[in-house]
Amino acid sequence: QLDPIAAADFIATLKKINRELGVTVIVAEHRLEELFPLADKVAVIEDGKLAAFGSAKEVCRNTAHLSISQGFPTAARIHYALGGGGEVPLTVREGRRFLAERCIPQKNEALAPLPIGKTVAELSGAYLKYEKNAPDILRGASLALYAGELFCLLGANGAGKTTVLRTLAGLIKPYRGKARTFGARTAMLPQNAVSVFLTSSVREDFCDILSAHGVKKELWEEKIRAVSEKLRVSHLLCKHPYDLSGGEAQRCALAKVLLTEPKILLLDEPTKAVDPAAKRALAALLRELTDEGMTVFAVTHDVEFAAENANRCALFFDGEVLAPKSPREFFSANNFYTTAASRISRGIFENAVTEADILRLAGVKK
Repeated sequence: QLDPIAAADFIATLKKINRELGVTVIVAEHRLEELFPLADKVAVIEDGKLAAFGSAKEVCRNTAHLSISQGFPTAARIHYALGGGGEVPLTVREGRRFLAERCIPQKNEALAPLPIGKTVAELSGAYLKYEKNAPDILRGASLALYAGELFCLLGANGAGKTTVLRTLAGLIKPYRGKARTFGARTAMLPQNAVSVFLTSSVREDFCDILSAHGVKKELWEEKIRAVSEKLRVSHLLCKHPYDLSGGEAQRCALAKVLLTEPKILLLDEPTKAVDPAAKRALAALLRELTDEGMTVFAVTHDVEFAAENANRCALFFDGEVLAPKSPREFFSANNFYTTAASRISRGIFENAVTEADILRLAGVKK
């Protein structure tokens, strides 16, 4: 749940505690881009078993065939895809050296401007504060959301991104300016996914939400089965929500929200505690929903997820939503809020912001 700058600071603190104080640090984590290069040892758990154990480079070399390798550093994944050989790169610097030795510099094609569709929600000059004498959180924030798009909003911890979500959801109102959704049914998944559950089982919670929305009882099982299969949570229906893992709770909470059949879906850190395979499944689901006309607005610190899946991205800074752009334009222009792929390829492949961009320009066909 940390923005890229805060995450880097936190990891630097862990490194200092380990190296200077001699404290052993054990980390369970899905975001491995910055952690892998620091690790003395890496343990990989696959299907409940220890699949690999060793140095980070040994593990990367020996587990490229496992699904978990999709979460390894971008430099290592590019190394596999371009045929490997030699030492596995882990850091951005090592990845840049490897790519420069293998590839001829070229420019990624520019993306055509995104078409502007029907506006389904907007903020217009919104000002908002939580207490009378407190500073404004929103300072003239303006934003338009279009039908069928996935929009990702990035920014520092505490900047006010969740306030934007809550304002669009109608949970809070600006004292100046407007927040409108033009009659579209809106649903919001908060950062703490477990907070959406009110009963002692996932199934019971699903039944409650269907009842609250006036769905006929004879349709409940059909709707629960469909959404459970789509979110891969059928085996969790009888579980107590507090017995779920972080990723399981996230998927079950999203399933509950989707039972309301919203036209606008607001997500707060949707990839939090989600492993690489589940993240790909989530991305596929969101693409399916947007193809069906749903608008998805996600607040996220996951720059890779945003770069790979969003139609538009924007930075929330100093109370405003700064000019939304396509992911390629947005991440190519940023130094801190950008992807490892962008940092690895700058000066080699211009405007490449994802692993797929790099591999395509390097001539790898998928």
